[in-house]
Amino acid sequence: MRSRYFDLSTTELIGAAGGLNDGVDHAGNRLKAPTDFCIGAVVNPGAGDLAEEIRRMEGKVASSARFFQTQAVYDIAAFEDFLRDVQHLNVAIIAGVMPLKSVKMARYANEKIPGIAIPEDLIRQIDEADDVEATSIRLAAETVTALESSCAGVHLMMLGAERRIPRILESAGF
Repeated sequence: MRSRYFDLSTTELIGAAGGLNDGVDHAGNRLKAPTDFCIGAVVNPGAGDLAEEIRRMEGKVASSARFFQTQAVYDIAAFEDFLRDVQHLNVAIIAGVMPLKSVKMARYANEKIPGIAIPEDLIRQIDEADDVEATSIRLAAETVTALESSCAGVHLMMLGAERRIPRILESAGF
């Protein structure tokens, strides 16, 4: 029996929205006019079982997803490998960029957030920084710059530090 909070799986919900775009509701009834939803989903390019994550992504695309937002990206080379593995899906990928606020935050993310792998070099730079905020902004800007040409955009995951966004974008050349 399904929980009352999760009547549809992610793929089923994407399919239901796709049906609305085709002019049919989830029960198969024709609508007066189709909707025009831009349907997106999430993907974790750092998943432990990347083949399974890509298989789920393919199911979401088959169900009408047209763009994906990723978990936070710290390893650019691994992310570019992931992009090559999913290029056959012909969907937009928006990379997550989560600036590091502290060593404690980085260690917590590595231990507790599935698919996040913050390299020790980045943690060391935060740890050794005279100005942690400036170093965090620089590292985030470098990540944005490195991702700029390989994906459809970035999502800055600021976790309460939204005031840093203008400095990150300025440092990244925007």
